[in-house]
Amino acid sequence: MQYGSAMRTLRGVAAALALGLAAAGLSGCAALRAPATFEPRTSAEGAEQPSVMDFWSIEPFGDDTAADWAWELDRAEGWAFVDEALAARLRAAESGATGLEERILAEIDIEIAVAAGETVAHGVGNPTQRDVYTESVEGFAARVGPPPHATIERAERVLSALAAGDHASSQRFEERGYAEEWREMVRRVVDALSG
Repeated sequence: MQYGSAMRTLRGVAAALALGLAAAGLSGCAALRAPATFEPRTSAEGAEQPSVMDFWSIEPFGDDTAADWAWELDRAEGWAFVDEALAARLRAAESGATGLEERILAEIDIEIAVAAGETVAHGVGNPTQRDVYTESVEGFAARVGPPPHATIERAERVLSALAAGDHASSQRFEERGYAEEWREMVRRVVDALSG
């Protein structure tokens, strides 16, 4: 399945979930999260923050969406697949997501954009994550060779904006007390792209 087809499928699932949540009287993305290994944090008011999330680490491939996207790299034929992921994030940022469905789609685009940026970092020989979740990334980079300069520049631009911005993924980490760690992870990937 190519990136466009995979994204259409993800968008369809997200739309159906958003409609189902709305019909059930639920709002926000919290109902979609699976347990993670993080310890709960305490808010400024002393209340324990829930540890129910769809990520297991604050790394580029530390969430379900990015890990699934990495598997698509096994079939990707070149850097155009990664470029499309980065371009999708740029389009989503320009659209100004507001409703529940748009927030879910924006979060998906952000997670994939960070994974795409880390894929480019692997391609330039400077990865920030190397583990079982990046085996497909390493195979892809070895198979297709170094990324074009334009892909590196796009990844730097997209991830720099994510590290500086206020958006769905940083908000979900903010809710659980990990926003600064998430931004720092994104900044490490940006540094890896330019270093």
